[in-house]
Amino acid sequence: MKVSYNWLKDYCDFSASVDELVAMLTIAGSEVESYDKAGNDFCINLEIKSNRSDLLGIMGIAREVAAITGKPLRRPSVAYKPDTSPVSKWTSVEVPAPDLCPRYTARVITGVKVGPSPRWLAERLEAVGLRSINNVVDVTNYVMMECGQPLHAFDLDTLAGRKIIVRRAAAGETITTIDDIERRLTRENLVIADARRPVAVAGIMGGADTEVTAATRNVLLESAVFNPVSVRRTARAIGLASDASYRFERGVDPIGTEWASRRSVALIAQLTGGTPADGIADANAIDLTPKKVTMRVPRIRRILGMDVPAAEAADILARLEFDVLSRSDSEITVAVPSFRAADVYREIDLIEEVGRIHGYDKVPLDSAMTIKVGATSKFEKCERLVRSVLSGCGLSEAISSSFLTPALAGSVNLWGGEVVQVANPLRAEESALRSCLIASLLHVKAINQSRGVPRCELFELGRVFLGPMAEKSCVAIMEEDGFYDLKGIVQLLLDRFGLQHSAMMQPAAGVASFKEGHAVKVSAGHTLLGYYGQIADALIGRFDLKGAIWLAELDFDALAELAVLERKSQAIPKFPAIDRDLALIVDEAVTWQQVVESINALAEPLRESVSFLNVYRGKPIEPGRKSLALSMRYRSPERTLTNEEVNAAQERLIKHLEKALGATLRV
Repeated sequence: MKVSYNWLKDYCDFSASVDELVAMLTIAGSEVESYDKAGNDFCINLEIKSNRSDLLGIMGIAREVAAITGKPLRRPSVAYKPDTSPVSKWTSVEVPAPDLCPRYTARVITGVKVGPSPRWLAERLEAVGLRSINNVVDVTNYVMMECGQPLHAFDLDTLAGRKIIVRRAAAGETITTIDDIERRLTRENLVIADARRPVAVAGIMGGADTEVTAATRNVLLESAVFNPVSVRRTARAIGLASDASYRFERGVDPIGTEWASRRSVALIAQLTGGTPADGIADANAIDLTPKKVTMRVPRIRRILGMDVPAAEAADILARLEFDVLSRSDSEITVAVPSFRAADVYREIDLIEEVGRIHGYDKVPLDSAMTIKVGATSKFEKCERLVRSVLSGCGLSEAISSSFLTPALAGSVNLWGGEVVQVANPLRAEESALRSCLIASLLHVKAINQSRGVPRCELFELGRVFLGPMAEKSCVAIMEEDGFYDLKGIVQLLLDRFGLQHSAMMQPAAGVASFKEGHAVKVSAGHTLLGYYGQIADALIGRFDLKGAIWLAELDFDALAELAVLERKSQAIPKFPAIDRDLALIVDEAVTWQQVVESINALAEPLRESVSFLNVYRGKPIEPGRKSLALSMRYRSPERTLTNEEVNAAQERLIKHLEKALGATLRV
């Protein structure tokens, strides 16, 4: 934002030099990037934060200076003498898209004489980097720089039907903007149209057919409020940005919209000899009732570490043009002005306003400020745990882009759901959001492989998108040492989440991203936790990768929800355990999970644990059967067990497994 030092003094009669002014503004939160001599003036270049659109006009900066210095803010006159003919005689306004244009105003000036601007106006514009065009267009630019409200002047006689319709563009509709470039529009773009065709791209640039020229005699002046998101998307989609779009993207003052219109009409009438029509065409769907916010005065010290008396705090807010509704020693209630409604709506926002104008440099160096540290949430604890466990396993964390090509996003879809297309992607070829992390890690692997890095063992914790309104966090793990290493990492993770007893692992069929017969489904009860296994050959080929790759992807949100992070301790056993190994012959279809569940179903008080030893297939085991070797541990907390007690428990177990699983004892 470029500000003329001399122009600024028109609105606030401060005595500070340019160096002092720069220091004051910077301390108050408006950082000055640079300033340069411009003739007998100075051009000050300010960095304006996105939430402070009120500072995108010189009057907004003057308001800050007035609040800092205590000098009064001077507003220019907006008075003019209208004709007796009403504006309705000349034009009408329709807004069938109020969601994209909540307020649109139009005024008419007739009998104008378009020509060069007076020297003072041209110099003011040149001081802030704008070139003079003609007296009508220069006024719209002057007022925009003055108050931050973009305006546009149409040649009224070139508008078909002399009417304004603010609507969405038709698919394939075109407009030639004032830079003489034809632009193709879509239904996503908002246009200002007359009775026949678009005459401006809303909030960005006007059309060449209706621009003000030397032949113009009657002017329609637009001053409006456009949806910031709509303007931003359209500007990016058609590759066009302007001073107007820069301001509309950050939001404009809905009350100041009408003030800017009056200010422009007054200047145009003065400089062109035109006559304003009486009244205004105003299509307004905005509730202009100001918001009320209360600030507790003692909280100023608690937050800032310094005392600001209630009277001074109220005075600061009043100088910033907040309407002080009530004041006591304990609290102040204000009505928020419309130009600050977007970023001031809480008590802490008022405290910030008081602090920056009072001066952060006045905070005592030895002041004690109360700091409250919020408790770490379970989700945050789980995030830290995942990173700790997986980095401890020797994996490196990847942080990859959420954007993929539409074809890839559709083909690697582990969790189901609709592929989300981005309306205005940063890169045209990556216009879809990922629905799982597998593709992201394979892409990282491909990049590393192309750079000569043969091994790439990674994990990523990130968001995936399952539809326009559905997303979740997942964790993906890439392992290159084989299935059992990956399985061990997944089991360790489940164990650290306290899910080692509730989680189940079963063979998974028909999972497109994994090689058939080489995938495992992880679940807990009826909750799907994820999958792991060997990546399908088709995906390996798609990324042009070498060798086999094993990947896991788990639903982190579900893991965090089910996690049992509080660990219980117990005393070291006083009595020794007795181990008994067992080899069972079972059907090939019987899984280790089923064996464990069957053992747990037998209420055996002496059994402490069961662990897997190995599996054997081949002679003398008949085809369709296999041998599972397992080890049972027995212990009593009260005494040393006898062999007879353990043998009896083992016999009970064998009979139970024979009945439950059709198992036979291998001898």
